[in-house]
Amino acid sequence: KATECSTVSLDSPLSEQSPSCQQQSSTLADILHDESVHPEELVVRSLLKDDLEAVLLMLSPREREIVRLRYGLEDGNSRNYEEIGSLYSVPGNRIKQIEARALRKLRHPSFNSSLREYVGST
Repeated sequence: KATECSTVSLDSPLSEQSPSCQQQSSTLADILHDESVHPEELVVRSLLKDDLEAVLLMLSPREREIVRLRYGLEDGNSRNYEEIGSLYSVPGNRIKQIEARALRKLRHPSFNSSLREYVGST
């Protein structure tokens, strides 16, 4: 049994390569090349996330979770003090106090030195 092979060119229009293709003037390279996020930016984001997680580990588990919820670090949805307070069965102003204490810790140079390189680069 013979196997059919075909070569796909990155720079010739797809319509020449496949008559059933809907995009008449697009090349495969055009479709594959996505300028929305550069690979370097993906690497920086990944490194920032790793460094941020390392810094957050210096907080107590409760402080860490409150900061994550408040700023949407887990799911991209930031929550207000009352929403977080209801999860912990405490008033929103208590969550605000815990957040303030956590942020004071994070501002200390011994905590945030690994994050300084990201300030202004993103």
